[in-house]
Amino acid sequence: MRRIWGIFVTAFALLLVLPGAALAQAQYPPGAAATCPTGTVVAGGTITCSAAGFAPASTVTAEVAGTNFTRTRTVTADQQGVATATIDIPADAALGGATVTFTGTDVSGRFLRVAAAQFTVVAAAAGLPTTGTGVTNGLLGALAVLILGGLSLTAARRRSQKDTAAHS
Repeated sequence: MRRIWGIFVTAFALLLVLPGAALAQAQYPPGAAATCPTGTVVAGGTITCSAAGFAPASTVTAEVAGTNFTRTRTVTADQQGVATATIDIPADAALGGATVTFTGTDVSGRFLRVAAAQFTVVAAAAGLPTTGTGVTNGLLGALAVLILGGLSLTAARRRSQKDTAAHS
């Protein structure tokens, strides 16, 4: 009976301790969040995100994870404990959701993980379709016509002047 009671107490204690261990890796302090002012980023572009609550001048790691890529960047928190990271998104990144999570230490030296910010990787906007020929070709053609017309007029005037001089 004591053995069963001991197993029961041990199991109950583990149920109380294990969730606490999971919380140690969870966001701390509760409610802190990373922010990415731009909710979207073009594949092949960059995104700048930030998070607060870190020890001033401490090393902070920013990790961006998308469907088919992960990028890690190490930055230094400023004097207010704000870490800002600019992260390159690969050109072949899958379109869709991605997250950024900041980890480091707080002013007490405790582990700090700031909640992930969400953003969306989008395709680059296609340029306008090309229709017809370019304006340059038309301008060059018009210039050629003007030059030929000017040369024709000059030649006609010279011929006219020769004819007038010959008849005088």
